[in-house]
Amino acid sequence: MTRIIEQNLLFAFAVILILFCASTPLMADRTAISRNITSERYDDCAPGPPDYPHAGGFYFGHTPGKVLLFRLKYDSYVWDRYDNGMRCLLTFLEKCFQCQSDSKPLSSAELQVYLSKGVSPSLIYIYVDRSFLLSTHDEMVLKDYMTKGGFLFIDSATDPDTKVRVEKELAHILPDLKLEPIQKSHVINTSLFALPNPGVGTNYIINTNYGMTKDKHLIVFYSMGNLGRYFENFSYNLSLMPTDIREYSNSPTAIREYSNAQYQMGINVIFYAMVKGHLEGQQQLKGANATISSRVVDKLQEVFGPPTTGENHYPQNVTEPDDVKLIN
Repeated sequence: MTRIIEQNLLFAFAVILILFCASTPLMADRTAISRNITSERYDDCAPGPPDYPHAGGFYFGHTPGKVLLFRLKYDSYVWDRYDNGMRCLLTFLEKCFQCQSDSKPLSSAELQVYLSKGVSPSLIYIYVDRSFLLSTHDEMVLKDYMTKGGFLFIDSATDPDTKVRVEKELAHILPDLKLEPIQKSHVINTSLFALPNPGVGTNYIINTNYGMTKDKHLIVFYSMGNLGRYFENFSYNLSLMPTDIREYSNSPTAIREYSNAQYQMGINVIFYAMVKGHLEGQQQLKGANATISSRVVDKLQEVFGPPTTGENHYPQNVTEPDDVKLIN
C-alpha cells in the first residue's frame, strides 16, 4: 500500500480508510486491495461533486471500498451525540471518492478483542463534554491501542472546561505527552485537501485545533469546534441544507466556503490517521478557504448560539469579503 501512496494513487485511499474492508469484516487485506484495483480508466467512474470532477472511484478503476468510522462507546450519555453529523462527513467522503461508509459504535471491551487478534482501527472518534470520564478499563485498552499505532479524533463543544477534562483523561492514556495547539502550517491541514486555514468549526474565537505528537507525528487530534454538530447542521455546499437553516445565510458564498473547509478538515484528519502521517509524495486537492468573517460569525451564532469562551463573541483580526466592513 505504501507503494501505491508513493505513486500518488490518491483515490485508492477510500478502500483502506479507517477501515476494515473487503477480505475480512475487521481489517483490510492490503494484498487483496491491490488485486482489486482494475486497469479501467478512472474517468469511467462515477463522478465526484462539481468541485472535484475526477474524484469518483480509483485512479485505475472503480472497485468500491468499505469505510467504517468507529466511535468510542463509553459510560456517558453523549458518547453517540451528533452521530448523524459524522455520517454527513462520511456522505461527503462518498461524494468525493467511490466507497461505502458507515459509523459504528465500539466499546473498549470490543476494541480489546480486536487488539488481541492483531487488528487495530486506524482511527477512533470520541465525542465528549465537560463530564468526560473514562473507566479504568477504557483507559487501559486505549493505552494499549495507542502503543500499537492508534489515533484518536476527539470532538467537543467550544468549552474551556471540556478541554480541561480532555487533558486530564489523555494524561492517563498518554502520560508522557502534552496537548498543544496545532500550528496552521502543520501538514494535517493539507494532508489531502490543501486548506489555507484549518477548519475549526464553531471554535472561531480561539481559532485553533489541538493535538498530541509522538515521533514527529500527530496521534491525537482534538477539535473544540463541535464538528459533529456542525456537520449535522450544515451540509457540504449547502445543497442539502434544510430551508430553515439555509435562511440563516444572507451570504451563501461565505458560509458555503467556510462549511466546505470544515468537511475537508474532517477528511484530512481521517486520511492523516490512515497513512500514519506519512505523506511523502502525496497528491493534494485544492481546499476551501475557512475565512472567519463577520457574516460567518453572525450565522454561526444564530445557529449554535454564542460561544462559551468569554464576553467577546467576535474573534480578533477577522478577515472580510470585499463587501463587508472590517471589524476593528
